[in-house]
Amino acid sequence: MSFLHYTLTALACAAFFTPSATAQHCHDVGGGTDGGVHCLLAHSDQEHLYCGGSFTTSGGQAMDHACSWDEVAYHAVGTGTGDNVFCFAEFNNGICAGGAFTTAGSGEAHHVAHWDGTSWSAMGDGFDGPVHCMAVYNGQLYAGGEFSFSGNALVKNVARWDGDAWLPMGAGCDHAVYAMLVHDGLLYIGGEFEHVNGGEDHGICAWNGSSYASVGGGVSGSGHTVHSLCVYAGQLCVGGTFAQAGGQSAPNVCRWNGSSWSAMGNTDMGVGGAVGSMCVYEDVLYCGGAFDHCGSQPANNLAGWDGTSWSPIGTGFNGPVHSMAVLNGSLYLGGAFTQADDTPVSNIARYDLTTGMTPVELGAELDVYPVPASSFVNVTLPENVGPMHVEVYSASGALVQSGTTMNGTARLGTEELPNGAYVVLLNNGTVRFQQEFIVLH
Repeated sequence: MSFLHYTLTALACAAFFTPSATAQHCHDVGGGTDGGVHCLLAHSDQEHLYCGGSFTTSGGQAMDHACSWDEVAYHAVGTGTGDNVFCFAEFNNGICAGGAFTTAGSGEAHHVAHWDGTSWSAMGDGFDGPVHCMAVYNGQLYAGGEFSFSGNALVKNVARWDGDAWLPMGAGCDHAVYAMLVHDGLLYIGGEFEHVNGGEDHGICAWNGSSYASVGGGVSGSGHTVHSLCVYAGQLCVGGTFAQAGGQSAPNVCRWNGSSWSAMGNTDMGVGGAVGSMCVYEDVLYCGGAFDHCGSQPANNLAGWDGTSWSPIGTGFNGPVHSMAVLNGSLYLGGAFTQADDTPVSNIARYDLTTGMTPVELGAELDVYPVPASSFVNVTLPENVGPMHVEVYSASGALVQSGTTMNGTARLGTEELPNGAYVVLLNNGTVRFQQEFIVLH
């Protein structure tokens, strides 16, 4: 099948289509990886998705535990790291990675390293144990994990980078830290700890830049561990393995409004297993992890919360979902799975919300021709919208062709497509256009 061929023909007379009733479509991402994906980070340029994990190949090419995806192909991040990558943070004109590694590129880097787009560099003495999470707060980088020292400095599972060295945050946390998030002027810290800076704090605390504060008594029961943090509808949402928050029933997921805890849905239901990742996509809070129900409904490792109730997302995943990120209007999910909504994948998948089509007359914007198509179809793009990602779906919702094109006309080869109806979808991360066409040989 031929890919996208570019011309720069300007044509008039068009039909522009906007979404009506939405449906989810799940896709493979370039062949995926040969090992688990533990973390995803959508770069602020919305051109690269950074992936970290236990893999050594991506898209069939050697990539050592770290890679980037540009919506067309995977790219190596230098020579990678020598062991698992658990987290990323965008910082200091580059990407910081944390994990179980002790090398990055060709040099030593103990569990944390900085990638400047060309090469890896160590960040001070690093740590004596793995880094599980990072966040930028008040212009400084913070790290959490399972460590005790950075060089000779005692840094109990949390530390702050001053540009030269990792510094302690008081007496730190007595057990592992797995999540960090900035919200309402505070750095929230989640993990499996019970004491912070000598005081009692179960699973979650807040840092104001100089001291810690309790968060409503924290979480308790059934593991009392926080694995993920996310802001949804102005409130801090917390996921993990726990039974209560602030003393009230909240199985594995809850929310904090700044002064008190509340359950999400029925206080006896929640989510039926560990919640390891959270992400807001199209006004819905997506929760991934290792669970078998949400609320009263079966849900395989992925669920959605709309502010009122829980819903399963398609048929879900056949393994745990560890991380999520949104890039150019698509939700990417990483974990340890081979099926996503019944689509064969390999540890990473992409969800889109695509739709039935309602025609809207907007003048000379878009044209698809010839119809019916035989060996090719031309799609004239809207003017002044910049590069567009182009995808073609069969009537069953299967992705059959994709690529990226500039302004002008995209020529899509159709000679190997069976006779039938298809949908072409154009997306630049801000707007979407879609149009039906027919293939008839």
